Amino acid sequence: MNLLKSSLQDELDAFFQHVNQTEFEKRVITKSALTQARRFLSYKAFNELSEHFVEPFYTHSKTKKWNGYRLQAVDGSTLRLHGADELKEHFGGQKNGDDIIPMARLSSFFLYG
Repeated sequence: MNLLKSSLQDELDAFFQHVNQTEFEKRVITKSALTQARRFLSYKAFNELSEHFVEPFYTHSKTKKWNGYRLQAVDGSTLRLHGADELKEHFGGQKNGDDIIPMARLSSFFLYG
């Protein structure tokens, strides 16, 4: 239930190294064993986790609501950057004939209230 930053096997080895407080990584469980064990995990566990953690957050939230809902939106855009050579070399960009136009992605999050 965390953001994986490495391969699944590396994450499992690091997790058990931390839990068991060992100095070196030791193969405790394989990624295949984890994948097979997932079949026996009931979806009801996630429903209960939701009821326990998520619902109280929304019940006690002080945010304004629109028609009983928290209104949120995300918007994305692409921006044209100044055509400096350093930007072109570092980020690349969109080809325009023989030239490259550096581009950036922008995401905005909006919350009502």
